[in-house]
Amino acid sequence: MAGQNSIQPFNDFRKSLSSARYDEFQSRSDVKVESEDAFEEMRYYLLELYEDVEVRHTFLESVGHIVDCIPIEQQPSVRNSGRKVLDPPTSPLVPAEAYAVSPDPTSEFRKAFPPQLHPDYRDILGNQMWCPDGTIPMMRITLEQVSRFKNMHAFLGSGISGDVKKYASCTQEIDNIGGSSYINIWKPRVFGVQNSAAQQWYATPPEPFVTWQSVECGWRVGSNDAPFDANPRLFVFYTPDGYTTKHFNLLTTHGFEQISRTVLLGGKLPVSQPGGDQFDCLMGFFLTGNAWWYNVNGEWVGCYRTSLFGDGRLASGSGRVSFGGETSGVGAFPAMGSGAFPLLGFGRAAYQRNIFITPVGGAAQPAILTPGRQFPSCYNTIIANNSPTNWGTHMYFGGPGGVDCP
Repeated sequence: MAGQNSIQPFNDFRKSLSSARYDEFQSRSDVKVESEDAFEEMRYYLLELYEDVEVRHTFLESVGHIVDCIPIEQQPSVRNSGRKVLDPPTSPLVPAEAYAVSPDPTSEFRKAFPPQLHPDYRDILGNQMWCPDGTIPMMRITLEQVSRFKNMHAFLGSGISGDVKKYASCTQEIDNIGGSSYINIWKPRVFGVQNSAAQQWYATPPEPFVTWQSVECGWRVGSNDAPFDANPRLFVFYTPDGYTTKHFNLLTTHGFEQISRTVLLGGKLPVSQPGGDQFDCLMGFFLTGNAWWYNVNGEWVGCYRTSLFGDGRLASGSGRVSFGGETSGVGAFPAMGSGAFPLLGFGRAAYQRNIFITPVGGAAQPAILTPGRQFPSCYNTIIANNSPTNWGTHMYFGGPGGVDCP
């Protein structure tokens, strides 16, 4: 995180990576790196991530994290690849006529999702919170942040080795090329090594001897810094190999290719209030032109090329779509969503609304969901399939968490 009065120039930051030494870090109270070898792996990871990068503009995010505007062709997944970024789809994620127009009693409490970046925004130092043409915003990852993890595996997985995941999700098994929903945004409390997310999964169906693959999106809160902290932060994710490797946002050289200069992956999101203002964000994926394209509030942000999945299922489509929440911990598990059980309903419990799926060979249609993975002592779901309201198919999900969560 930057100081309040200045931002370390990018070239100085990169030089500091070259000269950093393990013995300078290991005595710090917040450093958790397990060995000098693990520290060196972290240092070389960052040197590679920022190799030959030219920063055009820098500013502070709302809570002080540094954001660099880098040329599109210099982002980690494109640089040195010999590829050019792809052109986005020309059609919207979901046709406007897909939504019902009946009166919505919740609309007075739902607030418009504000843009993350805008030419009129200024950070606390007066810097414009906006990226020039031809660049994308990228959260700066520092050695101080990465060394708060035991090793690179823990950092890239946004947790620790051996953590356990719990869910409250709804699912439809159907051959598809994407989907979407509005995801309600909250700030559940997390402690220690815990994480809590609200998200979508587009994945391999449960088949024997088939490697699990997925593309995922949503918001996530994590008790560790970089790439997540106690604030809800936007994320995209994919795994080609059953979570053996994990790829969040722009953190790996074989991952997401961003084209948007207005959407900040890893950026802080506005938070809903119990009984008060509610924020939700439309997002989803659409497979076209040999790429899984990610959309946020009508803007195509970037994509995962299907070549990342080899000859696996997601190279040509998904067989299962899920919506809901996920937590992780060791022994104790944090709140999910708002921390309230679904029965409390709008303004209290977290929701996803206007849930659509695009089947192979067809147009987007309301999802028909069934309960997925559940841990009812800690989290639960309520489903309304194809309701006559302008929320269409929607769900409430979440809960307070607890110990063990059987």
